Amino acid sequence: MLGDKKILIKMIRFGTNVRTVLINLHHNENTSLEAARNVLERRGGLLINIENDNERFISFPQNGRVFRFDPNRIFTDAGIKQDLEKQNDRSPVSAVKTVRKFARLICSKIPSSATTIIALHNNDDGNLSVASYLPGKEYGREASLVHQGAGHDPDNFFFTTDAGLYRSLSHKGYNVVLQHNGRATDDGSMSVYYGRKKKSYVNVEAETGQLEEQEEMLDVLISLISK
Repeated sequence: MLGDKKILIKMIRFGTNVRTVLINLHHNENTSLEAARNVLERRGGLLINIENDNERFISFPQNGRVFRFDPNRIFTDAGIKQDLEKQNDRSPVSAVKTVRKFARLICSKIPSSATTIIALHNNDDGNLSVASYLPGKEYGREASLVHQGAGHDPDNFFFTTDAGLYRSLSHKGYNVVLQHNGRATDDGSMSVYYGRKKKSYVNVEAETGQLEEQEEMLDVLISLISK
């Protein structure tokens, strides 16, 4: 329950593989969910997703007010407060506590057996790309290394906390960004949360509608972390 609203966190287990865990936080990013299901049907693993009427932001009523938040900005207290301020122009203590509890519930669903947390995201053409993380660009300070792969749409890229996975994916020619875990802006995102914990995390980001490309990215990544 979020205030007076029920939100479903759906967990689907494919086979007996408990090391491969994929999570989708934005219910409107449907290409990523379809790609995940198709890949996990072949490979096995656990898919976790928030069901939210195909909306990116979650809204919930509490104490006579309605609050809205981005479910990928809730994994640190600073992120929760900043996002509530951004979306609602206020961040009362009661709303912060409600969102914090929801974030902890999501994290509790991720089994300790997961070697790497794989997040699923989609973007719009030209809105966000691997080039956004180059020095001097919008998110340049968030990255310590950026590799632009020849022949790949720049909107399709990996974003990771893991230097080893960065090297492996860049050697395979993919677009990949290594988060600067010490300098990354605390926006409450899952990448910041796991970067601080020194936990292996990868966001598989692909343009909406590029299903085959996102499936290929997931296949390559899962092959690497399954070795």
